Amino acid sequence: HPDAKAGCDVWDSMQPPIMTHTVAAYFEHSDWGKDSGMYNWDYQPFLEAGQQRTWQLTVYTNRPNTPMTLSWEQGVEEVPKDMMLTFREIGEADAQWKDMRQVRSVEVPSSVRITELRFEVRAERFAFCPPSEVQVVAGEAQVFLSWKAEEIPNLTGYMIRRWDASGKLTQYTLGVNEHRFEDADVLGNTEYTYQLSASYKTGAEWHSDPVTVSVKPLIFKTTLLPCYPNPFNPEVWIPYELVEEAEVTIKIYNTLGGLVRTLDLGVQPRGSYASRDNAAYWNGCTQSGKPAASGIYLYRLEAGKCCVTKKMVLLR
Repeated sequence: HPDAKAGCDVWDSMQPPIMTHTVAAYFEHSDWGKDSGMYNWDYQPFLEAGQQRTWQLTVYTNRPNTPMTLSWEQGVEEVPKDMMLTFREIGEADAQWKDMRQVRSVEVPSSVRITELRFEVRAERFAFCPPSEVQVVAGEAQVFLSWKAEEIPNLTGYMIRRWDASGKLTQYTLGVNEHRFEDADVLGNTEYTYQLSASYKTGAEWHSDPVTVSVKPLIFKTTLLPCYPNPFNPEVWIPYELVEEAEVTIKIYNTLGGLVRTLDLGVQPRGSYASRDNAAYWNGCTQSGKPAASGIYLYRLEAGKCCVTKKMVLLR
């Protein structure tokens, strides 16, 4: 265990521990003097994030021509997920460091009475650096996800989990260098919940907080929508949709054709203006600021070449 002690005393995989076919490993430390290579336990200080430590082991077998295995199957499960463990055989040509969570044992040849092999084990504790600035934005029949991520050690990739209103789960897997995702497999006027996860080589995972968004319907044309509430007293919201950027004006007339109020909304980008936060608003007053009388009124949308008129009722 890199945070407390490390040790090996692993028996022949074909025999129970009480048998004499054994594989023994002893730590080598130049600072131990004559005791170097005499102990199979090694106690070391706690590793801080960004630190690493390397052990050298001498492994012995005590039986010739007997299949033997050096294994750490159980011990590696106790190691924290922010710890990367690797090993390699010393003296082997072009020996590569191997992930001890992926490769959990090695076959030890024993052609002679005492076989001696040398290994290195390296432990490295890394700091979790999860993605930041995670954003989930709903558009027209689309949802955009983006996040910021610097170079993250031991990262293997990302996963996006999506739940619909019924709880059905859909998952998308992305590579290490992908920091943006567009989901077009969604329906308008429907809510979805998204969560971004980052996966590490050690098996650790980081999860963002779930975010629920409402997907907007696809806009096919500029249109004036029914106002609400209707009848109203004295406030009313007038929703509309723009298929392209346009200068928007709402004009309110009485039934005699007289202009009661003009709402100049300025240039508006393509989009849906249907909520109380962005729809046109009339407080029921005339252009001069006096309360309009009860009755039927016409409200007219002028946006680019589009002109659409609908009715509403003011009841005081």
